[in-house]
Amino acid sequence: PGSFALVRGSRPGVPVKPDPAGVYGLMADLGADPASTLFVGDSNVDIATGHNAGLPALGAVWGFRGADELRAAGADELVWQPGDILTYIRRVNAAQPG
Repeated sequence: PGSFALVRGSRPGVPVKPDPAGVYGLMADLGADPASTLFVGDSNVDIATGHNAGLPALGAVWGFRGADELRAAGADELVWQPGDILTYIRRVNAAQPG
């Protein structure tokens, strides 16, 4: 409990992935800044969805698809376990000027 601020699946009237409408709706509802938002997914469709929303997209290798598919889909980086997401965020933040 308390791990996720918001969870959604498919909803009537919202186009399915890889259309970014669902991502835009989530970001708006959470007040998320696109410049500091990261998309993590476990399929080629997820990677396309993140990129269609203008976000970096990490490929979660422990999920539905494997490393080869996620790499071929253009994942910005592959993550092999959930902790790798935090490592990625720390590295990106450390590289930011200021």
